[in-house]
Parts: sequence; C-alpha cells; structure tokens
Amino acid sequence: MASDAIPFRGPNVWRHPTALVGFFVLLGIAWTALAAWFGFTGEIHPAQAIVLGPPALPVVWGMFVHPRLVLTDDEVIVVGLMTMRYRLSDIVGAEPGYHGTWFQLANGDGFMAAMLEHPNYAAWLGIRSRADRVATTILTAAAAKRGEPAPEPIGGKRGKGDLGAGISMGL
Repeated sequence: MASDAIPFRGPNVWRHPTALVGFFVLLGIAWTALAAWFGFTGEIHPAQAIVLGPPALPVVWGMFVHPRLVLTDDEVIVVGLMTMRYRLSDIVGAEPGYHGTWFQLANGDGFMAAMLEHPNYAAWLGIRSRADRVATTILTAAAAKRGEPAPEPIGGKRGKGDLGAGISMGL
C-alpha cells in the first residue's frame, strides 16, 4: 500500500456500523429495482425511472459505505464526499453528539465525524458508546503526540445532555 493511501479497514479505521450500512445498501438496491420495475411496467415514465432509481446507489455509497475516520501516527483523516486531513497534535477536544462527533482543534476550528454518532440511550443511561471510546482513543493519541498526560475518558456519566433529552422526550 502506498504511503498516502487511506485504509478502508483496520484497527484504527472507524466507519458507520455494519448493520446500518447493510440496511441502506439493501434500501438503495430495492429503491433502484422498484424504480426500474415501475418504469418497465409503465406505471411511471421511463425518464422518471432513470432519474429516480440509479441515483440511490451513489447516494448510499457516498453517505454510508465510503465515509470513514482514520487514525494514523501523525494525523486524523476524515473521508466523506471530500477527504480532510488534520494533524493529530492539533486535536484538543472531542464532543460526541447525536449527529456525529465534533473534534476541536487548537486554533479554535473543528470538524465533524458523522460516522461516530452518540446514541440517545447512552446519554440517558450514562453508558459509554462507541463514539465515546473512539473520541477517547483519538484524544489520548493526540495528547501523547503533544507530550501531555492522557485525558479523562469521555462519556459514561449522566451529564448536561440528560436533562434536555428527558424534557424533549416528555420524561
């Protein structure tokens, strides 16, 4: 593998959960097949079948199969519709959330890793999720790169998010 190649799988590569990817791949195939069927049977115009069906597969690829977060010795790579590289030593914070994990950079900027979502049940029950574990791994590697002590693990405590989540759920 070339030195600049981005791995698709491995111990420091995180993607969307396999079940989620599988569900959306099957949904994309079914959607495309359904559009083709309706196009061939005359339920919809063939042009509509072409516009509605095949685009589902690239959308599934771009949103669920292709994206990943890669931790290397020197950087964190976020692969999505675009590939962004961040120096590991610049990452100073992480906050897993419902839509992904927000990583804070030393200069005040940040980036989102959508494949690391923090589920509501983890916040409600006060347990550590996969997003918490991955964020802790990345922050620990970043702190080691800067020569600092390892940070406290993220998650596993009931915190400020619980109150808002409970109110919004009517609890």
